[in-house]
Amino acid sequence: MKEWITPILVVIGLVGVGFGIRAVILKKGSSDDSATTASADGDTDGEPEVDPGMEGVVALTPHEERDERADPESPNQWHDEQHPFVGYPTERAPIEEIKVTAPRDQAEHPVDDMVTIPAGEFTMGTDKFPVSSPERRVFVDAFRIDRYEVTNSQYRAFIKETDHRQPELVDEWAKDYSWREKEFPRGMANRPVNMLTMEDARSYCKWAGKRLPTEEEWEKAARGASGNVYPWGSDWDGRKAHTVERFSGPLKNLAEWQQFEESFDEDAIIHPWPVGSYSGDKSPFGVMDMHGNVSEWVDSPWQQHDGGDEEAHELFGEKDMVVVKGNSFANRDYAAPAWVRYVFPATYVEDTIGFRCAADL
Repeated sequence: MKEWITPILVVIGLVGVGFGIRAVILKKGSSDDSATTASADGDTDGEPEVDPGMEGVVALTPHEERDERADPESPNQWHDEQHPFVGYPTERAPIEEIKVTAPRDQAEHPVDDMVTIPAGEFTMGTDKFPVSSPERRVFVDAFRIDRYEVTNSQYRAFIKETDHRQPELVDEWAKDYSWREKEFPRGMANRPVNMLTMEDARSYCKWAGKRLPTEEEWEKAARGASGNVYPWGSDWDGRKAHTVERFSGPLKNLAEWQQFEESFDEDAIIHPWPVGSYSGDKSPFGVMDMHGNVSEWVDSPWQQHDGGDEEAHELFGEKDMVVVKGNSFANRDYAAPAWVRYVFPATYVEDTIGFRCAADL
């Protein structure tokens, strides 16, 4: 039987800055049985073998060779230091159309549908934010990408066939997302799967005959060839995507966010919604939910862009630090543009991070 990943840091409570208003869970993997233990003996180049499901653009350290990362001093430290505040644009949509209590739309295509992204250049990055600079034209080969984020129902088929570990934590805050006996919580079938590491996401995509998209592929699929600020265009509209603005209402600055956080009911139910619940959260290529619902693992290391400043972030080039793209249902920066990139350890687990797969043509 496979061993569960053992948490090295569990901070319970609302995360007040940076990535969201959820608990921070940082987990260190422990090795599986000897059949999956990485060994240098099987590699002709003298490099350790890659754990099953970990193959991809990012070369992750095998489980047993990982060093424990120093614990942050507080749950806010990681987000405050590593995910600088982007800011809030002017909200033009009526507040009653933002603070809805139930989805108005539903997925128009099968949840396993894929979209073809043609080869060509697109505008990537921005000159407005150091870790995402420079803005430039980037060529990307043609590929396919999931129209929707991978759902709990899809992930269930994977773990039942492979006996892969299920998304589960014993912590109170995680009870709404934790699986039991390889079954997701009731009513969550078409919601995006979360509570998984980058390795879990890679393993699913490999099982499905796909792979994780790279950062370049993800951003092109989200912004289109012309480089939209948001999947739907260049102007912010809180009605378009499932974000925390549905609870907070339009905000102007960090002080207003902090007021919202202090008054927020910890027992309030904040969940991702079924994929495709916001028909307006659609990219020029027809890819859905690339702004809201859950943020997504991509197969790219955390490093500066070509032509960017290697000093713009202290973790650039650090082993096992990877890119997460997109907003979520709980991010503080609910209007962060599609060029925003977040850094996380590949073993991080949170309810706000999911994924979708890609495939070569």
